[in-house]
Amino acid sequence: MYSPQPATPTVYRTSPLVSLGILGLLTVLTLPLPFLQVWQQGPAGLPLTLGGMVLGFALLAGLTRQQVSLDEVGLRVSYAPWIPAFLAASWTLTWAEIVAIRSRPRAKVVAPTTLLPRRAGPIWCRCGSPGLTGF
Repeated sequence: MYSPQPATPTVYRTSPLVSLGILGLLTVLTLPLPFLQVWQQGPAGLPLTLGGMVLGFALLAGLTRQQVSLDEVGLRVSYAPWIPAFLAASWTLTWAEIVAIRSRPRAKVVAPTTLLPRRAGPIWCRCGSPGLTGF
């Protein structure tokens, strides 16, 4: 007997160019902090400064790992598993809940797309992919 397999979801991840650019900017801006800590003999210890830098880098790395999964049921936006829900909560939206999908033209290359659900408030998607704007 034939049983149809559910289609695998299409997954769109944050571009590595964006993720690495943000993480590189954080690295360049925070790299002088341990040297300034030692030179100025600041009130916080060097281990606390280095620990804060590592924690901030890990949190930002998780936040830039956002992915949008599309399947026949709807869409799901999720983040890395180690990101706490109070920083960036994952959410889902079924296709039945979406009333309209509107693209807002801008002078930039990537136009933000607005999903208008039946529940309150629009949901903004910064998607420039032709696959996401062609619904």
